[in-house]
Amino acid sequence: MPDLASLRNRPEFWLAAVITVFVIVLSLATPNFLSLSNFVDLTESYAVQAIMATGLFVVLIAGGIDISFAATASVAQYAAALLATRFGLSPLLVIPAGLLVGTGLGFVNATLIHYARVNSIIITIATMNVYFALLMYATGGHSIYNLPEWWSERITFLQFETASGDLVRITLPIVVMVASLGLCWILLNRSKTGRQLYAMGGNAEAARRIGLNISRLQFFAYGFAGFMAALAGLVQANRVGEAVPNALYGTELSVLSAAVLGGASLLGGVGTIGGITLGILMLAIIQNGSIFLISRLTASRSSQVRSFSSRPVLRHYRCVAVPAHASLRRPPMSENLTGQSFSMNDLAGPLRRFLPARVSGQALAALALALGFSLIVPGFFSLGSMRSMMFQLPQLGLLALAMAIPMMSGGLNLAIIAIANACGIAMVTVLAHLPLAGHSTGFVTLCIILALMAGMVLGTALED
Repeated sequence: MPDLASLRNRPEFWLAAVITVFVIVLSLATPNFLSLSNFVDLTESYAVQAIMATGLFVVLIAGGIDISFAATASVAQYAAALLATRFGLSPLLVIPAGLLVGTGLGFVNATLIHYARVNSIIITIATMNVYFALLMYATGGHSIYNLPEWWSERITFLQFETASGDLVRITLPIVVMVASLGLCWILLNRSKTGRQLYAMGGNAEAARRIGLNISRLQFFAYGFAGFMAALAGLVQANRVGEAVPNALYGTELSVLSAAVLGGASLLGGVGTIGGITLGILMLAIIQNGSIFLISRLTASRSSQVRSFSSRPVLRHYRCVAVPAHASLRRPPMSENLTGQSFSMNDLAGPLRRFLPARVSGQALAALALALGFSLIVPGFFSLGSMRSMMFQLPQLGLLALAMAIPMMSGGLNLAIIAIANACGIAMVTVLAHLPLAGHSTGFVTLCIILALMAGMVLGTALED
């Protein structure tokens, strides 16, 4: 058994200690927090995110990153729902079809990353937006409520009543979550492929030199992530009894934060399933505990409690969820070698006269994407659409610059949007509560300077 000194060096040890402190404090502040029924409900609520986290964890172990898993889950869920409702197919066909859609979208990510040789975070952010935009465009944002009974019916494996009278149910999402975590543990700890994924994540060039098939491992990792995302989407539809196109959109940072909190490295090759489980549990405790605390503070206004959403609390936590040591270094060019002679950059010969090879490949991909959207979406290149994009360019450019500076120094800051929102809200609040006569040009300029300084302070605090 490992001694205490070795346990102290493991992030799982400290995360478990923090969770213990949170549980003790919340159980003292809210008597119902530590009940068995609340713990089971908490597990079921976060089962879908835990399933997605297992797929993301495999990609992180392999040295990549996938931000598109929530969009993949939404597409797979909706595709399966269409097959079940419009064509009346049986679950023996619908479930494999949904899983196949998710796996296929994961293969798309792997293809773009492997052959375009662009950083995985850039590719998956792009595919996330493309998948979700195409889904919303094709569905019009309409949900599917008439799911068949075999899908929407609540499946309970175990049900009993506690001494306090609370009813405890072990439902399908909990069972699928436990099975997913077990499958991922077996894959990474008891299989040859799992050891190869750890090796590739630790040093891709060394793994290639000893004969590992880097392309096959990349396709497996992203295909597995797509498979688990699709499974999470199907389970989510079972939980709520409907297929909602944007139900899972926006959970990316929660799942990524849980993975990093659990000890997974953004550099690859490091992490355990136990750590991922503790990371998910940490986020769940913070959200659930916040609801209990605010419910107790506002017990006299139950109508406001029912409308309370803990998303702002969770967003604030996401700002500090990625520690400073979880940096994203720029890999050497040798780590991008895959033994393949084809690259999208080879098609960008004319652009190389004016742009570097990597930039020309990305410019060609952006041009192809714009042409694809112009064929699919009528009016994509209209004057109004171009004007709207031009208004968004300064904001996106500044945010991209703010993200690029830490990345060039070997770090990664996922709290850029949260910092921008916090500073903007603070500035608008100050201006809104002052008389209009005080809104001189000099005063507004001073508020902008103070907002910029507040952003610098927040960024420095997160780094420390």
